[in-house]
Formats: sequence, C-alpha cells, structure tokens
Amino acid sequence: MDTRSAVISEEAHMFSRITLATSLLYVTVGSLSFIMWWLYRSPVAEGLSILMGLILLPMSLFSHWQARKGRIETAAMLMATVWYVIAAAMIVVGERLYGVLIVCATMPVLLTMPFVSQRLFKWLIVISITLIVLGSIGAVFPPIITPTVPYHVILYVQSGVTTVLSCVVMMAVWLVGGRLKAVSTAMREANTALQESEKSLELKVEERTAELEQAFSEMSDLNAIATIVNSTLDVDMVKNTIYNGLQRLFKFDQMGVFLL
Repeated sequence: MDTRSAVISEEAHMFSRITLATSLLYVTVGSLSFIMWWLYRSPVAEGLSILMGLILLPMSLFSHWQARKGRIETAAMLMATVWYVIAAAMIVVGERLYGVLIVCATMPVLLTMPFVSQRLFKWLIVISITLIVLGSIGAVFPPIITPTVPYHVILYVQSGVTTVLSCVVMMAVWLVGGRLKAVSTAMREANTALQESEKSLELKVEERTAELEQAFSEMSDLNAIATIVNSTLDVDMVKNTIYNGLQRLFKFDQMGVFLL
C-alpha cells in the first residue's frame, strides 16, 4: 500500500509540474492577447484574452490542483480541454496562426500519454486529428473575422508563441520519456525478480522430489527385507537381502552381516 501511494504521489507530482508550466504559458498568451487588443482593437485578441483570463486559466489552475490531489486523469481531461479550446480558437483565426493550431492540437496527446487510460488516450487522438483536419480545411478559406492586426505583427507573435510552445513540448517529451523509462525499468526488475523466484521454486521442488524419492526407496528396501524375513527360512537369502537393503539405505562403501 505504501509503495503504491508513493508511485501515485510521484506521478501526481510530475503531472502537476506540467499543469503549472501550462498555466504560466496561458498567462503569457493571455497577456499578449490583451496587448494586441489594446494596440489594434482586434476582436479576436479581445475574445482570446477574455477566454484565457476568465475560463481557460482558472481551468488550468484547477487542473493543477487536481493533479496535486492525485486525481491525474481528471487533471489530464481538464488540461486537454483547455488546449483544445485554444486550438478551436485558432481555427477561427484562420491560416495566420495555423502553426499554433497544430501545436495546440497535438499538445494534449503528448502531455497525457503516460498518465491516462487507453480508452481516454484513444479519444484524445481522435479529437486532435479532427481539429487538425478542420484547421487545414479552414486555412484554405478566408478568416471568419476580418483581421485588424498587421500581418508582420502576427508573424512575430506566431514565431514567439511557437517557440514557447515548442519548449513546452520538449519539456513534456522529457517528462514523458522519464516516466516511460521508469515504468520500463520497474517492469524489467519485476520480470527479473519473477524469474529468480521461479528458479528458486524449481530448485525447492526438485529438492523435495529427491527427498520423497529417497524416502520411498528406503521404505521399499525395508519392506523387501521384512517380506523376505517373513516368507523364507533360507538364511543366505535373508542375509543377502538384509545386506543389499542396508547398503542401499545407508550408502556404505563396505558392509558386512555377521550371524551369531
């Protein structure tokens, strides 16, 4: 029980660091969106900053709190939802932030891979692929909302955000790789311990079988001696039977039977 609690605490601590890093990232993106709205009165930047500040950032902090409590799957679902909402917002923006869309849609799969069940992970992959396909189709058409931010400014923002997101991806891969390596090491140690246990059990079975065979042989020799003694009056036959039986029983190199 203590070992299992320790493993759960280690996983929770690892995932809580991921959620904390993403929360800091949301603060940065929300601040950039607010600045873009302040400078260019962009309705998209205004909506994104409100979405970040009022909904996504509290959800991310709640996800961090859930991870600290050891509710890893709930925290993973909350964090994935936040990333998917951002990806959906990038679809509305159009091809100008298509690169950010790809990273945001991929992020939940990378961050939650070793922490969620196989069934939930399958649904995360399906949602990520769906958003990427919708974003690819949407990039072909004009944006839904007319952009007011200059294109070169969008390029600067996209470059900076993509760089930060790439750093988060690298951190996630590092943490996930460490988790997978720990699990692999634990599995190898368990397999080694199981093999050693099987070998030890086989040796014990062989030793016990040899003891039983030896006991059965001794009982057979004694029964043979008793049978000969009770069934014949031939002294030589009785003597030879006793001699051979005692020699097999005690494994003496030399032995003699003397009649008085």
